[in-house]
Amino acid sequence: AGSLVSIAGALQRLGRTRHALERYQEAEAVLLRSLGPDELLVAEINVSIGGVYADLKEHSHALSRYFEALGLYTRAGVGPLQLSSQHRKIGEVYRRQGQLRKALAHYQGALDVRSQLLGPRFSGMCHMEVAGTYHQLGDFDKALQHYHQALNCHSMAAHNGCVDGELVDVSHALGCMALVYESKGEFRHAWELCARSLDRGKLRRGKVGAGADKEVLELQLRLQKRKTVWSQVTSASSDWSPMWMPDKDAPECCICKASFGMLLRRHHCRCCGHVVCAGCSGQKPRGKRVCDNCHSDGERAYLWSAPD
Repeated sequence: AGSLVSIAGALQRLGRTRHALERYQEAEAVLLRSLGPDELLVAEINVSIGGVYADLKEHSHALSRYFEALGLYTRAGVGPLQLSSQHRKIGEVYRRQGQLRKALAHYQGALDVRSQLLGPRFSGMCHMEVAGTYHQLGDFDKALQHYHQALNCHSMAAHNGCVDGELVDVSHALGCMALVYESKGEFRHAWELCARSLDRGKLRRGKVGAGADKEVLELQLRLQKRKTVWSQVTSASSDWSPMWMPDKDAPECCICKASFGMLLRRHHCRCCGHVVCAGCSGQKPRGKRVCDNCHSDGERAYLWSAPD
């Protein structure tokens, strides 16, 4: 069984996933035919088979194997690291399936095990997973809370010593927080954290953008574009000319939903091009009519000074 597992692992590293699965299953059969099979070995093979199924995107089979391994580990009374690791694997499969509430429950379970039995310096990565799931669920405040806790755990681990794999990628964490602030519409915070993330990555990797998260680089471009658009709208020039929504496609105001007619005229926002009523487009920076949404967005996002 041990030889078959070694062969399966080598095949999996080579990308020959189906062949690896066959070898793992053969090893499992050999182990189960033996007298009094070791439950821990059976659990470990289940974890390996579950990982192969997860790579193959056969999520139901992966979950079945992971849950079986979790049950075996629990009966065997293994340590908190193995239990929390299984909860994290199950959470990841649920996340890939889009079942975010179930994913959150298992990520939170892993976090609780580590926090209570091992302490906060072993909990940084679990906080990252919980935070990312809250972000996907739209609970931005809880996401930020857990990202902050992840950075605190990283600081404790870095100063007090920790096993490999428990330190948080600070650059990545800052970038994730920037994305949350963008989702909240707090673009100044997003810009500041985005810059810190890229600077941190530069210090670690030696040059700008080297190994930086693709999402963070894309966020930087989006924020710079937002600033540029507002600058063009409020400048004296008329370079910015958005595509206007046709009148026939706008029977009502895009903001207050009031119906247009003889007494309610249509107006086009010079920033986004949407059709709005006069009451929802009373702001005219530099004499250019903009809708209330764009003006509010500009007050929060564009009217602060960001580096070019």
